[in-house]
Amino acid sequence: MSGLAWRLVEICAACAGVTARTTVIPTARKPASATLISAFASAEKAKAPGKDQKPPVTGASSETRPPAGKPGTPGLTASQAASARQLLSFVTAMPVDADARLLALVVAVRAAREGQANLTSLDVRRLTDPQASLDTLASGGWISGDINRIVTADPADATLIQAPGLTGLTDPPIGKTARSRVSGWFTRTLAAKPLKKASIAARLAALHLILHADPTTRTGTLPGATHQKDVAPSLSQEILDELDPGWIHREPDGRRYHLSEPAAAYLPAPEQQP
Repeated sequence: MSGLAWRLVEICAACAGVTARTTVIPTARKPASATLISAFASAEKAKAPGKDQKPPVTGASSETRPPAGKPGTPGLTASQAASARQLLSFVTAMPVDADARLLALVVAVRAAREGQANLTSLDVRRLTDPQASLDTLASGGWISGDINRIVTADPADATLIQAPGLTGLTDPPIGKTARSRVSGWFTRTLAAKPLKKASIAARLAALHLILHADPTTRTGTLPGATHQKDVAPSLSQEILDELDPGWIHREPDGRRYHLSEPAAAYLPAPEQQP
């Protein structure tokens, strides 16, 4: 404390000494316990939701929420996953090559509600022969429209096509929100890091394996090892080698698999128990 401050203290003390009903109140440090209580109160205040924070949601929803997964990873509810399985099961059974099947999946999820879909050159750029895949779907009656301009069109220029053979594939009919969620899930899952270098056939197989895995145990049975109602054709050894170990890990019995950690981030939510 400076000399001036000490002088002011002395003057105040002298004034108190000559003034009736006054006394000097000494200043004292707070005990350690008071300091700790004050610090704890400040910490609790910081934890409390502020004016702009939403309180936590309580109570059970009508359907189990999808797992959070990695930031930005789209999740599916159990009913949305059922719609995704139906779409994938249909295109997997189409008598066309893998490229045409992938294109059919893109169209099917977009046309699920209204029977038409917009396609851009970006949608077909990863196909081996985009025009051949478009022609294949058109000749089979699955799509129609001005398909000859899609491949060379500006990426910002969408072409509206009709999809009479790829509409109404889900039961019950898929809703608007569910259609958008399933479409986003397909797009993001196909672009997952473990599938970056995988063939189109392997990517379609990866979708099947994750949609048929148990969301709780992350395990499943390889197609061809069971007689499930909607399974993909038996996977070739080559495709399985592409997916193991980045996407799945095969069990020694050759029948079962469990998903890798990166793949498990895309798992749908489990069925809600009654």
